[in-house]
Amino acid sequence: MIYSGLEDPAMPLRVRVRWFPASFGWWLDELRTETRSGQGVLPLGLADTLGLRPDSARANFRLELLGPRTWSVELVKDDSRSLVLEFSDHLAVIEAGYSSPSGEELVGFIRSNISRKPIRHVFFSHYHPSYTGGLRAFMAEGAQVVTTPGNLAYVREIQDRQFEMQPDRLSRHPSPVATDSLRAGRYALRDPINELLAYDIGSDSDHTDEYVVFYLPRLGLLFEGDLGWFTRDGVVRASRRSVGLLRALEKFQLQPERMLQSWPVRGNQAIVPFAEFRKMVEARKK
Repeated sequence: MIYSGLEDPAMPLRVRVRWFPASFGWWLDELRTETRSGQGVLPLGLADTLGLRPDSARANFRLELLGPRTWSVELVKDDSRSLVLEFSDHLAVIEAGYSSPSGEELVGFIRSNISRKPIRHVFFSHYHPSYTGGLRAFMAEGAQVVTTPGNLAYVREIQDRQFEMQPDRLSRHPSPVATDSLRAGRYALRDPINELLAYDIGSDSDHTDEYVVFYLPRLGLLFEGDLGWFTRDGVVRASRRSVGLLRALEKFQLQPERMLQSWPVRGNQAIVPFAEFRKMVEARKK
């Protein structure tokens, strides 16, 4: 995809963007700047290509009630899932979406379809873009970002990014961002109507050095990012990372009734009973 022949000398002359199917994402591959004038402008239309047009926002989500005060929100075009928990006086969100526009659409969808309560906490499983790309939208909402100690610097880097060509809400209205971290690898939110326990399973994830999974004891539900399973030819199989995930759950003495996965969503089973997950992992070990 090439964008060239610009009238505005402050704009780049040439931009090349590549699509990476494995990560379902666009990456800026080449940027060249040169002063030119008197040439026609060919619009890039990147926002349309990414599926971020405002009039498509509602179609980008699928909402499911998992239990009292707890919702799964599927971000269709991001091929990922977020979790929304309602507490007595606020909301908590797990996984922030792939990009800042996606995050802003997610915040708007939550406001319109779940609750007007303030979003006071946002969590993410690990630092990859499918889970952290939309953090700035939650920062703009005033949410506290809760993560592992090793990711706090990364959160600050996300906060400090400059969105000059297409300013997001945090760029337009900068505000202080609160953070908190898991202590001794754990974090808890609980009140009379809901409860969330976060655990850093670390290198047991076989994916990143710090990796958070989320347990909702009142629903018997474990929510994890991308460690559990995939569906191929109609058959659900444990992923190569599932062995470490099961090992970590045993270490923390967690035995959920069922497990929910954030990615992949497209063509994959969303919820797997824990007993079935254990069988799949054992089969993979053989």
